[in-house]
Amino acid sequence: MLTPLTSDQLLWGGLLLVVFGVMGLFLFVSRYFSKRRRRKQGEKVRRRGLLFGLVELLILFLMIITGLFSLTLVAFQKSYSAFTDRQPVLRIRAFYTQPQNREMLLQLQWLTAATDTPRVKRVYLRGDQFEIEGQILLWDDFLTAMGMKPGYKLTRIRGRFVDVDMERAAQPTIVRLHDEARDRPWQWLFKNASRIPGIRAVFGQTVFKYPDPDKVFELRVSHDGFILQDVNRATWK
Repeated sequence: MLTPLTSDQLLWGGLLLVVFGVMGLFLFVSRYFSKRRRRKQGEKVRRRGLLFGLVELLILFLMIITGLFSLTLVAFQKSYSAFTDRQPVLRIRAFYTQPQNREMLLQLQWLTAATDTPRVKRVYLRGDQFEIEGQILLWDDFLTAMGMKPGYKLTRIRGRFVDVDMERAAQPTIVRLHDEARDRPWQWLFKNASRIPGIRAVFGQTVFKYPDPDKVFELRVSHDGFILQDVNRATWK
């Protein structure tokens, strides 16, 4: 939040200020022309004084300006929230069970039903790092500011060696999270996304980290793709 008030409070407050300010301005102008017409007809009209009229106009304009400023804050706050939103998807603990053989254990906690097999809890891999692969659909900035969330699907978890020769020599350990070969909608998106209005990009993305028994990692989805970060919840088991 950029202000102590919620978006709804700013929205309704701004709308009320603008509506009452415009209505008051309309009544002020109507009253002015009504008095002018009555004077021309010879009626005696009471004058309220120039200073009183200026103060009334100032209050009405302040109401309208404050209301418009509140509505601008709502738009800015919603846009800020959309571009800084990071949706948690998967929580991970990763540590070596046999460091000499580069064998590690991953404990997974699914935060959303984002895969075909959300029941997977423990994964054994070989490598220096663990790697998560997935597919991402990103919307144009205008749609993101309007609140559209990125689309994603996790596809694989695998072990990764830092040394390329070791990677080639070792038998890869891969855990499939989603059957890409049968996913026709995503295959179609990869081929045709550039022709669809409103879609900024569709691509595959990989993120990886070193295992650490003292850390808990979270995979999150932002308007730019996957983020794999430490969340300092080492007590989770």
